[in-house]
Amino acid sequence: MVLSAARLAPSHQNLQPWRFVIVQDDEHRRQLAQACSRGAKLVLEAPATIVAFEVEEDIPITVGGVHVGLSA
Repeated sequence: MVLSAARLAPSHQNLQPWRFVIVQDDEHRRQLAQACSRGAKLVLEAPATIVAFEVEEDIPITVGGVHVGLSA
């Protein structure tokens, strides 16, 4: 339910360019924690982590070279 709401949240020009991955296995959570500048401990302690990201090609609109599709 939470992911459905996030997936359908308003976005610039209604593009909804975000994607979500649920990370549950220990090895991938360790790798994710290593990539975090903050919150690594939370990633390791949580039973699952939701990773939100965008695919650059899905966002054709830029303002000053910055992708604006993730703004809500």
